[in-house]
Amino acid sequence: MNVLNTFENMGKCICYQGTCATFAQNSLSGGLFCSIARCAESLEKRGCVCDSCLIWHDCGLTELYYCAQGSEGR
Repeated sequence: MNVLNTFENMGKCICYQGTCATFAQNSLSGGLFCSIARCAESLEKRGCVCDSCLIWHDCGLTELYYCAQGSEGR
């Protein structure tokens, strides 16, 4: 399922909340990678919390590491 790039979904996105080690340890910017695209920065995977995000559950997502892989349904 595609995730809409909306203000509401951005508010649910847990990338910013300090619980994602990959996001924090790589000093990533942006968020809502499951909707928009993978991050522009190169990164080292340090753990993924996508499956604990409301968006992941609400939209029936199945993948992890959207910051590295890209958006759902690519």
